[in-house]
Amino acid sequence: MRVRRRLIPRGSARRAIALWWPRRSPTWGAASSASHPAGSRGAARASRRGRRPPTSMCSLVPFSTPPPRCGHRSAATWPASPPPSARTPRGDHPRPPPLLRSPGMTSYITGRIERMPASITTLDEAADAVLELSRSGRDELVVTPNTDHFVRWKHSGAFRRYYGRASLVVLDGTPLVWLARWYGHRSASRVTGIDLFTEVCRRAALEGAPVALIGGRPGIGDRAAAELQHRFPGLQLPVVVAPEPADLADDAYLARLAATLRADEVRIVALCLGSPKQEEVRERLLEVGGTGAVCLGVGAAIDFLAGEIPRAPLLVQRLGLEWAHRLSREPGRLWRRYLGDAVRVLPSVAAALHYRVRHASR
Repeated sequence: MRVRRRLIPRGSARRAIALWWPRRSPTWGAASSASHPAGSRGAARASRRGRRPPTSMCSLVPFSTPPPRCGHRSAATWPASPPPSARTPRGDHPRPPPLLRSPGMTSYITGRIERMPASITTLDEAADAVLELSRSGRDELVVTPNTDHFVRWKHSGAFRRYYGRASLVVLDGTPLVWLARWYGHRSASRVTGIDLFTEVCRRAALEGAPVALIGGRPGIGDRAAAELQHRFPGLQLPVVVAPEPADLADDAYLARLAATLRADEVRIVALCLGSPKQEEVRERLLEVGGTGAVCLGVGAAIDFLAGEIPRAPLLVQRLGLEWAHRLSREPGRLWRRYLGDAVRVLPSVAAALHYRVRHASR
């Protein structure tokens, strides 16, 4: 009698077919004869030919329990698949949770952009979160990442640790807002560091919360403080410091600065030192005793307030082209950084677009 051999291709196709191919069972003839299209006679005829009668899809081996192979775990050791009610429908992406404080935590992280934490929020919600963090009396961190920060986060382990300790991560860069929306966070909006700090100062003046300014060149901080007090009468600014680079490298200086902030009961500290220097300084302030306040990494906000750097027109800001305005004002300092960031962020843009197109077609 001639025996037909079943040909199965090698490689990944062979494994895929073997995974879903119906297995023989000692009792398959009696159990499956009723389901055979030709009845019991068809099952017997298939048995004589050495074939198994067709079965329903429910009897096939699922992906969660692959067949045991040499050098691999047996099927009994694989975790069971979740029930159908617990699975997420294909192509269904839940919306990010609202900006609510988790019980026992001071984290307002509501989303991720390639694993980078992000707070999908608006300006008013972010300002409310900062004021709530300032009332806790603990050392908290608020960061406002742009594209340069995102590129640094991808390539620096120390920078990722800084962001891992942040309680609030608002999106300052327009490309980050695009990435967040392509990854399913449709309510993502841009919240710039200068807008957030200005709104926080307005509310701090009404609440009587002391604010400190750290950064800028000599004289810039005083002009920024005068501008803030002119806009918001009653705002308390007991500490305005323009440290030198050598001062920021001195632990004794940072210890005195932290002690001054605690003595003046400062609740909000604006670190206008640029990234990653402001995140590093905040980490070192924790090592010398902490400030007991919420630290805002707002970069060039002090220069905007002092009038050193004019802001783009409102229409340019709404179009997301404020970076082009800054590039036209400071081409010698920013062109190299902007060009390098654009090249390094292209893979992330391609991955986000691929994710968006793939899930939009389902």
